[in-house]
Amino acid sequence: MSENKKKKPVFFVAFWVLVIFSIFSIFNLIRLNPNKAEVKYSHSVLEDVSVNFSFKKKLRLDNSFMVCFNDVCQNPDSDLFYNAYNLKFNSQNFGKDFYFKKLDKIYFVYDKKNAKLIEDNLDNIYLYSGNRSFSYGAYDIKKFEKKNIEIKLDDSNKEVKYSAIVLPKDFITNYKGVLNHILTMFLNLFYNWQTFIVPYFWLFVAFCIFVFKKDEFSEKIKIKFNFNSHYIVFSLILALTILLRANLLNYTSFWLDELYTKQVAIASFLDCFKDPGNPPLFFILEFLMSKINDSETALRIVPFVLGVALIPCVYLLFKKINKNLALFASFFVSINTIHIYHSREIRSSVLCMLLVVLSIYFLFKYLNEPKNKNLAKYIISLILTINTHYYLVIFAFGNFIWGLVDLASNKEIKQKKKEIVKFSLWNFIASLTFVPYLLISFNNAITGNFNSWIGEFNKLKFLYAINEFFINKYVFLALAIVLLLNLILVFL
Repeated sequence: MSENKKKKPVFFVAFWVLVIFSIFSIFNLIRLNPNKAEVKYSHSVLEDVSVNFSFKKKLRLDNSFMVCFNDVCQNPDSDLFYNAYNLKFNSQNFGKDFYFKKLDKIYFVYDKKNAKLIEDNLDNIYLYSGNRSFSYGAYDIKKFEKKNIEIKLDDSNKEVKYSAIVLPKDFITNYKGVLNHILTMFLNLFYNWQTFIVPYFWLFVAFCIFVFKKDEFSEKIKIKFNFNSHYIVFSLILALTILLRANLLNYTSFWLDELYTKQVAIASFLDCFKDPGNPPLFFILEFLMSKINDSETALRIVPFVLGVALIPCVYLLFKKINKNLALFASFFVSINTIHIYHSREIRSSVLCMLLVVLSIYFLFKYLNEPKNKNLAKYIISLILTINTHYYLVIFAFGNFIWGLVDLASNKEIKQKKKEIVKFSLWNFIASLTFVPYLLISFNNAITGNFNSWIGEFNKLKFLYAINEFFINKYVFLALAIVLLLNLILVFL
């Protein structure tokens, strides 16, 4: 007994040393690269800045003409005729200098001997900073600050004197805000995990110690995860969901499909039914919102609310299996970058995700308790589902087959035949709600020019989809094998 008592503190101390060391290492890595976090589809700390400018006549500038972002200068690229130039301030062109600090000044530098020629002929400047754009004509440029500066070139320690035109600070900065910075760093912990692989390894070792010595830890640390603490965690996940989707909600302007939604698909209530590729439900929601307010922000409120609503729906679905699993599932959806992206876009993708989860939830609820009220809830969700996207019609048919098989194999149902007929009849009635849209849009949908840009399905497109949603084909294959084995075991 005495030897065991001496060993207990060793594991306990080792656990906390590893945890504290790992957390310190993570924060230190963040401190060393505070601006470098970028998460695909979702967030970045700094945004790219582009400067385009042209001269009244063709000028073949020499290497002495440079565009400087902060204190880093480069020669701009030119067109074939040497009167238009451009330079983009991003990580590709400037490497680690791009992440060094947020942008606070932009200026052109050139030899004093060319000063008059350049200043008299500089015709216009176009500046693009993220979603903001600024344009300056020759009249504006003449008012810009001009000064003499000294620059130390990379190939020598000698400072060279240059003339400079300093652009006004209208763009403010390429820094996208403190809240965005915090959220990006948080997502960075999951999506750029390679950066933190060493501290993550030691956290895994600490987790293994905790698992193998769980009884000893329970004696020293008594944590009760009761009803209130469980829902406090869920509330924090919901708050995180809201922040991630509300952050920079209206940061980018509408792109082509979003403009189509605003200008064409919801021009009138009848127009909501005329799109040959998308059933009307999402357009109807946006049409109703447009009657209240048709600004970009207001129209994006619809997908934002639908995106946030998915989290409690996922929780309810997985709660049937396990409450803790429901928390994990909700958390993983909340930080999913594809879902975050679609929650800011006025297209039906986020509504599809929500209705898939809702229809599965209500279907399982009905199959577990075949009551009329549960069937009614499922049929309502079914009507909404099939009127949101063509693919969801196929999904709904799959649910119908699943429901028939489950009802047929359920030994607890007394009037099994009657229940199957009722389920089939209501599914048929729900499918009829799709007919009005189908009749209105069918002729356009089967024409050769509808979505002709997509082309035929092939291996390259399949692999592209796999890489976008599953990182690479190996992750996809691993998940597919796990799913297949699970289905085999369930049927066995």
